[in-house]
This record gives sequence, C-alpha cells and structure tokens, in this order.
Amino acid sequence: MEKISWTEFGLLSEIKGVKHGVIKRSGGCSVGPYASLNLGTTVGDDHEAVEKNLQLAAQAFQISHLIWAKTSHSNLVGEADLNTVPGTIPCDSLCTGQPNVALLTMFADCQVALFYDPINHVIANAHSGWRGSVGNIYRQTIQWMHDRHGSKPEDLLVCITPSLGPKHAQFIHYKKELPEEFWDFRIGECHFDFWKISQFQLEREGVLPEHIEMARLCTYENEKDFFSYRRDKMTGRNGALI
Repeated sequence: MEKISWTEFGLLSEIKGVKHGVIKRSGGCSVGPYASLNLGTTVGDDHEAVEKNLQLAAQAFQISHLIWAKTSHSNLVGEADLNTVPGTIPCDSLCTGQPNVALLTMFADCQVALFYDPINHVIANAHSGWRGSVGNIYRQTIQWMHDRHGSKPEDLLVCITPSLGPKHAQFIHYKKELPEEFWDFRIGECHFDFWKISQFQLEREGVLPEHIEMARLCTYENEKDFFSYRRDKMTGRNGALI
C-alpha cells in the first residue's frame, strides 16, 4: 500500500502549532471507483474501508480529535470542540478556537477554504460548491469568526484547495443559478472562473490579497491525485484538514 500523501500551503506551512494538508487520493483501503483513500462517509463506499481511511489520515497527521460537519451545500457555520461528534453538526463550515481539534472537510470538485487567525489562534474549514459561493459561505465564516472569536478579516490567512477549474465549470443555466455579479467571471459562453469569484468575495470582506493562497489546480484534470464528481460521478471524496 502506498503511503498517504498531501500538499501544503506556503501561508500555513511555517506556522508553529498549525497542521494542515490537502490529502491526495492514494494510500487507502477503498477499491473500485473509490480507490483508494476515499474519506467520504455517504458516497456508497464500504463503511469499514472508509473508517480505516479516516484512521489512516488521523495517524498520518498525528491527531486524536478529527471532526467533520454534516455538509449539505449550505452557507451555515458551526462551532466544534473536543466534545463534538464527527458528522453531526449540519453546516458546511466549521470553526474552533480550541487547541488539539482538527477540522476535516471532504470534497470532490468543490472548493475548501482553510482559515487561520494568527492573532486569536482560531481556525475554520469551509466547504464551498457553487451553491456555497452563491450563498457566500466565506462571508458567513468570516463573520462567525469575528462574532465568536474577535477575528479581524485583515488578519486572516485563507488557503483554497484544488477544485473544479474554469475549463470544466460549465453552467448552461447560469442566468437562473448564478447571481449577476458572477457573470463578470464568465469565460466564453457558459464557463465560470470560481477561483476568481472566491478571490473577489474574500477581498470584498477585507481579507488582504497577500493573505490569500489558491492552489489553482483542477480536480477534474488531476485524476491521479484527486477525486472528481463531475469527471466520474460515482467516486470518492478528497480531504482538506487543518
């Protein structure tokens, strides 16, 4: 079996006490369309294989409290702590200021944004598909961090994972699905650059451009490293952890 591997962001990699990573799809126990490190608990994979994959991920990062949300493509935010049961909070963005809590988000084409406030030592992990972008879950996360923990937007470091790139983000019915402010990010007839949309949304909320790092890797085009729902339909889920 291959070892679990992941990529890290420059903005976060040198910060003492903060672990993070975008976990690649190899090194797990799942087979077939879920091969091999599928972390998704609700996509039809063998339950025992997924549990083992989650254990392998926790062991690789040397963490004991791995928490994830019950996501539904909403713009809801929730708070996690050492007593949170994984998969029980109905939200698409989790936040915590408690040490020794790791937040995990599963994804396949959707963006995941890792937030860190170096002043108040608060983290958040936000899942954002196109519905999350429409609902501006990044704004909701920033507001939550401010209201609950005193975080200021200009202090936040935000890193966005690989996700569906502009060449494959096709929205034939965009006039019904996407707000007009998104139409400026249209490429050609009906493709959209959600990387630029996210940059725009974050900067509008006060996050500094130099505090934003985007992977700018397309999950659809990187089959070796990432699951992609739009590419394969029946597939596993990648993981982003902080």
